[in-house]
Amino acid sequence: MKKVFIIDDDKQMHETIEDFFKSVGSFEFHHSYDGQDVAEIIHTDPDLIVCDVYLENTKSGIEVIQEIRGLGLNAPIILSSGYIPEMKTDLIGVDDLHYLPRPFDHDKFSNIIDKVFKK
Repeated sequence: MKKVFIIDDDKQMHETIEDFFKSVGSFEFHHSYDGQDVAEIIHTDPDLIVCDVYLENTKSGIEVIQEIRGLGLNAPIILSSGYIPEMKTDLIGVDDLHYLPRPFDHDKFSNIIDKVFKK
């Protein structure tokens, strides 16, 4: 079973993301609500990370994923935000990074999941 680590400060968004994944297959979910527990994220060795760009009262999602990459975890990442309609992911300097604006488009989300897991 594929492991998905969700990093988002909104508990409802965790449930929404899980629902999307459950509609396309079986996944094991792990959660962080602030991105501060990078060691735990690395320890779970996820197959995919879904991370909010803006994490309240903490470092940004971009800082979190750069830290994750700096520690050697190369899992694909879906970066998401309701505030940025489009993002140039290549400018962030992180490989295997996808961007998904909110509200989620089910087809776009499914296409990204297909790309990530059909490598």
